[in-house]
Amino acid sequence: MGATSNKSSRFREILDNRALSVLLVVLLLIAGLLGWVYWNRFQKIFSLQAEIEKLKEEKDDIRQEISKLLNERNRRNDLDYIEKLAKKELGLIYPSGEAPEESS
Repeated sequence: MGATSNKSSRFREILDNRALSVLLVVLLLIAGLLGWVYWNRFQKIFSLQAEIEKLKEEKDDIRQEISKLLNERNRRNDLDYIEKLAKKELGLIYPSGEAPEESS
């Protein structure tokens, strides 16, 4: 009887060690899978945050360009600027050679 119980306790010891090993492997696999899933999500989040920053910079650049264009448009609606451009770029002059007097 002593030999049987000795074998039985040894068998249980082996099963306990195997169960512990299997449980450990399963836990490691689950932890690895969760780590991989969350790592991919974090990479995507960081990538999207970088893209958002890039788009914000582009938006600021476009707003500055719009502001410049609006200022240019306003300048081109100014009669004094138009006269200056006509003289400088087109070489236009008044027939008398002098600027006309403005009538009030």
